[in-house]
Amino acid sequence: MTRAPFVALFAVLLCTSAESARAVPRSIVDRNYDCKIIASTREFPLGVTSLGPPAMNTWGQVVFMTQKTVGNGTVSELRVGRGELSNGGVPITHAVAKAGETIDGPLGPFASIEKAAIDDAARVTFLAYELSATGGQGIYRVFTNQSASGNSTPLYSAHPFNTGDDDYIGFGTSTLEANAEGSVVFEGTKGNYEDGYRRSGTVFARNYTNGVGFVNSTTVRLHAGQPWTAFSASLDAPEVGQGIWVNGVRRLESLNGEGGFDGLSLSGNGSAVIAYTRSGFAGIDSWELAITGPISTSVYVDADEDPFEPNAPPRETSINVWSDVAFISSPEGDGDTLLVADGSQQIRRVICQNQQQDFEGQPFFDYALSPHAINADGQIAFLGRTGFDDFLVRADPLPGQGAPPTGCADQPEGARCDDGDPITQSSCQSNECGGNPLYDPPTSCLGLGNDTACNDGDPDTISYCDD
Repeated sequence: MTRAPFVALFAVLLCTSAESARAVPRSIVDRNYDCKIIASTREFPLGVTSLGPPAMNTWGQVVFMTQKTVGNGTVSELRVGRGELSNGGVPITHAVAKAGETIDGPLGPFASIEKAAIDDAARVTFLAYELSATGGQGIYRVFTNQSASGNSTPLYSAHPFNTGDDDYIGFGTSTLEANAEGSVVFEGTKGNYEDGYRRSGTVFARNYTNGVGFVNSTTVRLHAGQPWTAFSASLDAPEVGQGIWVNGVRRLESLNGEGGFDGLSLSGNGSAVIAYTRSGFAGIDSWELAITGPISTSVYVDADEDPFEPNAPPRETSINVWSDVAFISSPEGDGDTLLVADGSQQIRRVICQNQQQDFEGQPFFDYALSPHAINADGQIAFLGRTGFDDFLVRADPLPGQGAPPTGCADQPEGARCDDGDPITQSSCQSNECGGNPLYDPPTSCLGLGNDTACNDGDPDTISYCDD
């Protein structure tokens, strides 16, 4: 993987200090995006948000949950969309799993789907309760082109009546992360009552162990392409406070009730980098948005000095491999606003250039963002509510307004560029645009099963092995 972005990142980390950040307040500028509707309550009136804000992969695919009325029952569908439209202008999405039943029988192979993740290998991993009287659970993984009627064998299964020490008796429903290199992060308890947060079955965090107090299950993170993890938790006695752990090491802490952290997300190229908000610390009267890498911390927003409402710390952040951070906050005089910060003196307000045409001119008054919402191309997936509908949206940066150039003429060495392939993190090297892939799919299907994601040589297609 190219090292240029990694060097550029730590130029930001090492050259920005609290004093220099306070010298000149940052400005907020509008940046136009092409906002593609992935799904909405127009076509799914029972809702599109039961799994929370939408997660997205490097291909721009978004996973979400919908509900439909079928006969005298309701079916839940786990669906994937990429913003394509039918001839009638309706967003095209594809169901990869279904859940629910009526008095006439099951509507899908699962009783309910509790959590889902999408990775850069074009796969959806989800946690579901099985349709059985005994309440078994399974963690499944399917490719994004798989039919919802297809059978799938669970990667991990749990049953409350399991008695073997190595058998799972239950999974927590607040934690599920998956990535392209095959790792799956979940909370699982075994028959010997050994509980813990696990990466591919191996415990990396446990409540009240090794200085960790109680883990906040909603903050457990997995890197999109590396086996790196992060989470926040209270500190174990006798310490009092909160901490953030990265790859098993406590990187940040608040002690004796001073300060706290929120909105944790994880990325990084070469080393893990986290984004988060912090407030309540000495010297911080309102809140800060910051990133921390292995060497130092860089403040992206200082609400004591920058034009933000002091009581509107971002409740969610999402960081990509370039260390761009998408977040939701309230600039002075505004309500909920979707923004992007990159460590510079300008913070970008995300503006949908097609708001009038595609959203009936109604502004979004409420936003929600997942920790996997911004990819290497700067696309941002978010939930936006207007006065009429809920929308799952992917905002695509426009040429000259955030979209990286397709060539390297007049670009400095190491500048980000777009080589046309969504799975590469590209930069200018010797006046050529290129980079190593964030995920490297196989170019041959020899020995691989049908529906395995592969590389057919066309960067515009998501390809799968097929007999």
